[in-house]
Amino acid sequence: KYKWVKIDDLLKYDLLPADIPIAKKVVDVIKGGN
Repeated sequence: KYKWVKIDDLLKYDLLPADIPIAKKVVDVIKGGN
């Protein structure tokens, strides 16, 4: 299960380079409301 966070909070996380595409997908889903 995902614990949804505000996009601003999401961007504060330290991401490995490999995680960035995944994070972008998550942000797209949040913005899309899907």
